Amino acid sequence: MWFGCYCLDLYCVNYADTAKFTQDSAGRLVDAVGHEFKGYPRQYTAETGTECRSRARKAGWLLRRDGTALCPLCRKKAAPSGA
Repeated sequence: MWFGCYCLDLYCVNYADTAKFTQDSAGRLVDAVGHEFKGYPRQYTAETGTECRSRARKAGWLLRRDGTALCPLCRKKAAPSGA
């Protein structure tokens, strides 16, 4: 019997390991955008890549055809004000 698993590791296109992190009011280390320190990659696992991508989208990720991704935080900030 064969078993398979697909793991999708997502990094936000706006996240940088070299960013300056400061402590927010909740005591978390965050960068200027709001990404948490050591908050990436975010992992999604399922039997197929399609299921992984679906789970990531349900969590608020924007997955682009060029292979980049926007996290839910950046996606909200990039949305037009009327959306």
